Amino acid sequence: MVTSIGLTFASLKLPALAHDALAGRLPAVDGDSHGDDAALLRTEFFIRHYHLRAIGYVCFTLMVALIVAGFAVGRTGLAIGGAAMIIIGVALLEERRMQRAFGERYA
Repeated sequence: MVTSIGLTFASLKLPALAHDALAGRLPAVDGDSHGDDAALLRTEFFIRHYHLRAIGYVCFTLMVALIVAGFAVGRTGLAIGGAAMIIIGVALLEERRMQRAFGERYA
């Protein structure tokens, strides 16, 4: 029970702490990235300039490869590592969605 609570807390709070630590240091698109055609164009330029699509494909492929390799070789550590990377990514997206929906009250 303690492990479950600890992992739940870590999967919700650690991404928020990472976001707070990196928010001022990394460039980001301001405003709603899908609000209008100009915002969509700015977002596409941002993704292309920093090669985020290629980086995303490589990272996703790495996560899936770790999971498959873990099952193929019989080493659960690899599979757990790949699955943890996917879960952390989903938690980051959910945290960001909640902050947009509820603003500063959520944090």
